[in-house]
Amino acid sequence: MSSGVPYRLLLEEFPDQVKGECMTQIGISDFCNNPTLHAYADKKGVEVISNVETWERGIRDVMNTALERARGADMLFVSIDVDGIDQAWAPGTAAPNPFGLDGRDVAMAVRWAAQEANCVGMDITELSPPTDHQGMTANWAAIVYMNFFCGLAKRKLG
Repeated sequence: MSSGVPYRLLLEEFPDQVKGECMTQIGISDFCNNPTLHAYADKKGVEVISNVETWERGIRDVMNTALERARGADMLFVSIDVDGIDQAWAPGTAAPNPFGLDGRDVAMAVRWAAQEANCVGMDITELSPPTDHQGMTANWAAIVYMNFFCGLAKRKLG
């Protein structure tokens, strides 16, 4: 589960509220993550879609899979880890990633997720201002949040 300790804790501490079958991780780098963590995610029913699979299938198809799984949950929360985004978009993180997800794709994915009836919020983690070249990552994060709010507005307006 990468450095996703909070998600592991949620799965372990709140098994009746947080179901692995409703959770999807998108953009995980196969060669950067411990196989033991991947096995744990499998055991808990978490869908793990690698960055390579995301590029091959396209973000819309991957999000359709993730959102279909999330519809089985009472609430949907979107969490974006900056070190999963390509460093061309988001250099301001402790672990810049030259093979991360496209920043535009992530912004659109967040917009689509926010349109879901059970979506209650989102966050962006691992943003490191001291390593953020000319505020690029902060600017990208602001655009992602704006896309989230646009998705919420579209949902409200119908």
